[in-house]
Amino acid sequence: MSLLKMTILSFKSFDNPADLLKPRIFLAMFNPASYKVEYNFTKDKKEATGNDSQSAPVHAISLRKMTFDFLIDGTGANGDQRIVLLEARKFGSVVMPEKKDLLSFNAAKEAHLALPKLLLVWGTFMFSCEVESYSVNYTLFSQLGIPLRATISATFNEIIPNPKIDILDSFEVPEAVDTISNVASFLSTAFTATNSVVQAVNMARSEDLNSLRQHITIK
Repeated sequence: MSLLKMTILSFKSFDNPADLLKPRIFLAMFNPASYKVEYNFTKDKKEATGNDSQSAPVHAISLRKMTFDFLIDGTGANGDQRIVLLEARKFGSVVMPEKKDLLSFNAAKEAHLALPKLLLVWGTFMFSCEVESYSVNYTLFSQLGIPLRATISATFNEIIPNPKIDILDSFEVPEAVDTISNVASFLSTAFTATNSVVQAVNMARSEDLNSLRQHITIK
């Protein structure tokens, strides 16, 4: 069973097994239409001079850098309506350190801030990484200026836990993939059900069904 939606699992660390049991989760509203993979090569230019510097030997290859665009739609046109500002804030809370850590970092003059370790899961695709940067582009607004559509562009740097611990190895077996898939499927269904209830309540309010119910007698 493959994942219905791309999921970001956020852990305080990969080193402590207890941290791996309580991830923060971001469920993409739509699967990315595409993604960008970037590789960087470091050349040793000390061994080359003049024109030969362009063909200097490579002495290091960086880990992968990947960029994804996540679309958030708050119009309800696709049947799944979300609050754009809240979804953007939730994304930030998942890929960034916890609020208490940010407050401590801002209060201290000489402090180091540890980014959460992320696991991007999409079917059989898995990518352990940290966020490098992200931006939110709002493109549609209500009459009150409330964002109704946005695209989150995020770049992630690959990390390889050293040593690679057993619990991360478990993510590579099909049973673990199915487990995470079931979680994503549940979250997707929960979002749809919740939004359906919200839409029904809003419709009831607009049609004044509460007052109408007072005139209905069930025999």
